[in-house]
Amino acid sequence: MARELERPNLRIITIDDTRAIHDDYRRVLGGEEVDDVLDDLEKEFFGETEEKALSENYEIDSAEQGEAGFEMVKSAYESGNPYALAFVDMRMPPGWDGFKTIQQMWKYDPEIQVVICTAYSDSSWSEIFGTLGQPDRLLVLKKPFDPIELKQLASALTAKWELTRRANTENDRLNALVTKATDDLKEVQAQNLQTQELESIGRLAAGVAHEINTPTQYVTDNIGYLSESIDGILPLIAQYQNLAAAAKAENFAPDLRSKIDDIEEEIDLEFLIEEMPSAAAQAITGIKRISQIVTAMQEFSHPGQKELTPVNINRMIESTMTIARNEWKYGAELELALQEDLLLVPCIADEFGQVVLNMIVNAAHAIEEARVEDPDREGLIRISTKLEGDWAVMRIPDTGAGIPDEIRDKIFDPFFTTKGVNEGTGQGLAIARSAVVDKHGGTVDCESSPAGTTFIVRLPLVVAAVSEEQDVAAAGPGDASD
Repeated sequence: MARELERPNLRIITIDDTRAIHDDYRRVLGGEEVDDVLDDLEKEFFGETEEKALSENYEIDSAEQGEAGFEMVKSAYESGNPYALAFVDMRMPPGWDGFKTIQQMWKYDPEIQVVICTAYSDSSWSEIFGTLGQPDRLLVLKKPFDPIELKQLASALTAKWELTRRANTENDRLNALVTKATDDLKEVQAQNLQTQELESIGRLAAGVAHEINTPTQYVTDNIGYLSESIDGILPLIAQYQNLAAAAKAENFAPDLRSKIDDIEEEIDLEFLIEEMPSAAAQAITGIKRISQIVTAMQEFSHPGQKELTPVNINRMIESTMTIARNEWKYGAELELALQEDLLLVPCIADEFGQVVLNMIVNAAHAIEEARVEDPDREGLIRISTKLEGDWAVMRIPDTGAGIPDEIRDKIFDPFFTTKGVNEGTGQGLAIARSAVVDKHGGTVDCESSPAGTTFIVRLPLVVAAVSEEQDVAAAGPGDASD
């Protein structure tokens, strides 16, 4: 229901079972000329007075029964032209009394102001407010009352209705702005999340390319070596075949034997016999390594799953460690201590993989920064998993320099970073916490000191409703620099 606010709402409805009273309301509030035969009723209900009410151009409608008055209020509300004020009598036999009439009106139009007008004292104020509530929209006026008092009530309450309506309209406008701003922020956060993921994929792609290139290089070198070695062996094998034929014919052919000796010396047969198995083994190892990297990348980037499903988080940790190797191998060692009989954990696999990746990268950067000041500092990241009650717990301690106390409460804030321009988005830890807390119903904690930080992630084994408003106290990982 909407209404134009350019002019004040002076619409009033009077609900009373005495028909003549409606004329008196019009006389006082509307300035209408009414037959003098009503003067006695005016004196009875409004008291003796010589003052005449001034017209305020109120638009006054009347109903003689509560139910009829309610229907008029309902119709006016639905048409977008509601009443601002209702004067309601308490006793209106044989229909609804004032209590029921007001209750029904407020169910349909909660903004209408109400004045109870009664000459009886059968209901106390506490009984009236106890039954109707809403004392901010309800006044009780005992009969007889002064016309000036009636006019002041009409003026004050219609103005109050108008101010309330304007305030509600402004609140609606502000709420709409807040909703839009919230939606815009969510969209920006989603875009930032996508940007973070794309940045991670780009960084990983470079690392994966390097990781694949290294084993591929020694596979290529060893296979090339085997090829050259075979090329050298083949002539020797041919001479062996000739020697075997000569021996069979009892012709030992000393010249042929001399050629064989020359070839063995030229190709260093003993060295070939020793090195060829090792070269073949290295080639096989390199090929297996390539296969592991490709498999891990496929598992890490598996698309589509957005619901909690049973996941082997140990396998996810191993896969993430493999594809992120280029991020940590130059400055740290990474050790795994995974509980072998850990149960499957309800997870969104790619979200959990992103959490592990962000924590590994963050820990590696923390160690790298610490070793700038202390080159001899040990570089170690350790990931462990353990079943603790109804929780699967992952701990990631590192040997970085820890998180300063003054920024520890900020590390999960979006865009917070201690890095320089173009060195970090400040989203890694915020994304990790959101994934754990908001999407998995888990918790995030950290223990930090100058000797390093332990990042602790707890995931529930029992799936429960996860609220986006869930407020879980969380702290940071091995560094606040992401």
